[in-house]
Amino acid sequence: MPTRALIKKDNLYHNIALIRSAIVDPQTKVCVSVKSNAYGHGLKEVALALDNMALDDVASNDMVHNNDIVYSSRGIDYFGLAHNSEARALRSYGIRTAILLYSHQEVTELEDAIHNECEFVVGDIEYLQHIIIAAQKTKKTVAVHLKYESGMGRLGMDTIQFEQAYVLAHKNPYIQPKGICTHLSDSSSHTHTKGQIEKFERLLQALAIKKHDYIIHCANSGAIFRYPEYQYSMVRPGISLYGAMPNNDLGFNDTKARALKPVMELQASVVSIKPYPKGWGVSYNSLYTTPSDTYIAVICAGYGDGVPISFSNKADVMIEGRRYPIIGRVTMDLIMVDLGADFKKEGEKDGEKDGEEHIRDYNIDHNIKHNIERAHKNNANIKVDNTRVANIRIGSTVTLWGSEGLSVEEQAHISGELNYTLLTGVMGRVPRVLV
Repeated sequence: MPTRALIKKDNLYHNIALIRSAIVDPQTKVCVSVKSNAYGHGLKEVALALDNMALDDVASNDMVHNNDIVYSSRGIDYFGLAHNSEARALRSYGIRTAILLYSHQEVTELEDAIHNECEFVVGDIEYLQHIIIAAQKTKKTVAVHLKYESGMGRLGMDTIQFEQAYVLAHKNPYIQPKGICTHLSDSSSHTHTKGQIEKFERLLQALAIKKHDYIIHCANSGAIFRYPEYQYSMVRPGISLYGAMPNNDLGFNDTKARALKPVMELQASVVSIKPYPKGWGVSYNSLYTTPSDTYIAVICAGYGDGVPISFSNKADVMIEGRRYPIIGRVTMDLIMVDLGADFKKEGEKDGEKDGEEHIRDYNIDHNIKHNIERAHKNNANIKVDNTRVANIRIGSTVTLWGSEGLSVEEQAHISGELNYTLLTGVMGRVPRVLV
C-alpha cells in the first residue's frame, strides 16, 4: 500500500472532549482550528467528523467519566480557518457551523467570504475599511473580531488604532463588533504570557469591556491547559485537537494535556528487502555507509509524501512493533531502513545465510576501503537493533509517527523539526483514511 495517513476519529472526539474538560466555564465557546488542511489531517475528514458531533447523540449537560477525567460532551462552536478557500470548501461539504477567518484575506476574496457567512479577525483599520466596502456591496451585516497587538508582532492593532477601529466598527451599520482577541506568542513562558495578558486586560478595562459583552479570546492549545484564568469567553485549540503537544513540548506535564491521543498515524509499506555488505553506500551522495553486513528495507515514503529530508540518518520507524533507523538521505518517494545483520527472512531457518553470495558479489566489485572510511565519519549516531526478527516481509506496515512508542514530538525533536511542520507537511498525494 502507498503512504497513508490514518485519521482516528475516536481519538479526535476524545481530544475535543478532553479540551472541554479543561475549560472552567461550561459556557465558554470553542473555536477549533482546522486551517492548513486541518493541520495536515484532512480538512474534509476532520471538519465533517467534528460537525457530526451532534448534541442529540448525548445530551449537552451529560458528562463522560474516564480515568478520573470528566469530559463534557458538548460539541464545537466555530471552525477557525486561515483562507476563504477553506471556508468555501467547508460550505460545499454542507457544514453550517460558524467560521472565523484568522488571517487577513485578499480584498478580491472578501465578498465571497461574506457570502460564505464568515466572521473576520481584523488586525488593522485599513482591513476593516475594506470589509465595510465589501459588506455594503453585498448588503449584509458582517461580524468582526477586533485584534489587539499584545506582543505577537504579527497581526493586531496598538491601543490607539484599536480604539479608532472600535469606534468605527460600532458606528457602521454593516458591521457587528462581535469579538475582541489577541494572540499569545509563547504560552510556555509564564513571564511573557503574563505580560501580554496584562496589556490585553488594560485595553479591556480602558474600554470598559466585560467578558459577556463580546466573544473575548486569546487562549491557544498551551494556554487552555496552562492558564485557565485566560480562557475568557472562547478558546482556540489547534495542535492539541490533533493529540500533539503545544510547542512540541515533550515535558508538558499537565495531566489532561498528557492524556491527549494522536489523531494521525502516518504509515507506509516495505517494498523491498535486500542484503548489503559492509562498506556499501546508501542513497544519494552515500551519506550513510553500512558499517557491517546487513539487510536494508526500502519503504514507499519520501519527501514527496511529507517525510522531511531532516529525517536522514536521524529518525526511526516502527515495523512489527520494533524501531529501526532511517539510513541515508530521504528521497522523494523512498526511504531506507537498516534491519540489522541478523535479520532473518520469513521462512529462513537459523544458520542459513540467505544472500551470502549476493554480498560476496558486491564486495568483489567495489572499493570497500573507501566506503568504510566514509562509514566512520557519517554513522556515528546510528544504532541498529540486531535482534533477529522473522516476520518483516514485503508489504509489512511501517509507521513513521503516531503509534505507541513513536510520537510525532519525538520524531520532530530528533530531526530538529516541529510537530506542527511534520503534521502540516503531509502532502496532498497521501490519502487520509478515517478509521
